[in-house]
Amino acid sequence: MNRWAKSLGIGAAALGGLALAVTVERIALRAFLKATPVGDIPDAPHATNVLRLHSDDGCEIHVEVDTPVDMTPATPTVVLTHGFGMAAQSWWPQRRALRKLARVVVWDQRGHGRSGYANAAAEAIVIDRLAMDLAMIIDEVTTGDVVCIGHSMGGMTIMALTELRPDLFADRIKGVVLLATSAGSIGDVTLGLPGPIAKIAHQVPSALRMALAGHDRRHDFFSRIRRNDTDLGLALVRRFAFGETVPEGGPELVARLLNETASVAVTDLLVDVYQHDRRGVLAPLRQVPTLIVVGTADLLTPVEHSREIAGDLPDAQLVELAGVGHMLGLEQAVRVNELLTGFVLEVSDRRE
Repeated sequence: MNRWAKSLGIGAAALGGLALAVTVERIALRAFLKATPVGDIPDAPHATNVLRLHSDDGCEIHVEVDTPVDMTPATPTVVLTHGFGMAAQSWWPQRRALRKLARVVVWDQRGHGRSGYANAAAEAIVIDRLAMDLAMIIDEVTTGDVVCIGHSMGGMTIMALTELRPDLFADRIKGVVLLATSAGSIGDVTLGLPGPIAKIAHQVPSALRMALAGHDRRHDFFSRIRRNDTDLGLALVRRFAFGETVPEGGPELVARLLNETASVAVTDLLVDVYQHDRRGVLAPLRQVPTLIVVGTADLLTPVEHSREIAGDLPDAQLVELAGVGHMLGLEQAVRVNELLTGFVLEVSDRRE
């Protein structure tokens, strides 16, 4: 009896210790996820049109257009192109700020948000295909002078556009902003991890795409297991998406958009991002004002990658935001908004 009681006591103590450890872990994670309140960003009177464009392969692309009530023929159009795993919603601070002075076009890249991904299942989603979608939007939706702004993979989409449609630059596109992006060598990024672990992490996308190819059930299973709205998932988002500060609701928004991204887009585009190399085709950007913005705490597209792009574009302006991570438009919305509105006004002034 004493032995049984002793075993029961040890078991209870072990369970109590585990419960305490879990509680401590949750408290630590919540402290890590503590957000910085986002200041109110005033809006401007505008109308919003929702469009469904059809690409040449039958893919439906979701587009939203904000038109200021006081728009004139001289009002520029700004096209915002989001990054991997995100959607038009990730631009909400910039969208509110920019529609005071421009017509604003936001869209969900194929496989993301409310857009489809492909008409033919055998056709992989690659950055070149995203650039074709962007060209379609510029041709069919925009009017007047255009400023293209791309974040992360969205910046890569603009770089691919320089190769696909160099005729658009200087003729239609009068300015370009590249936020937290890279012209190549993503496979060399350490992600803040030890070298061997980073190498393994870089091999995962190719292995996943091979494992999931042609298996809808496997894609469904992958979609379920990659959910990142748990405490641990949010902590990982906090770690890799943000720097020293995190905006209120930021990790939750990023996690939700990642969860909603089609698994085929996740695997296809992660593989293609590693193959992305546009370092030899950026000459069209030398014809237009170009602003490059990056956070010094960016683990996904490190500051050195933006410096390399700036080195290839002698007239480009490079701005480094100290301590800021990859989702800089959310983390430092006010500062990024100031940079973008100032750039759009500068481009407009040059045209007068």
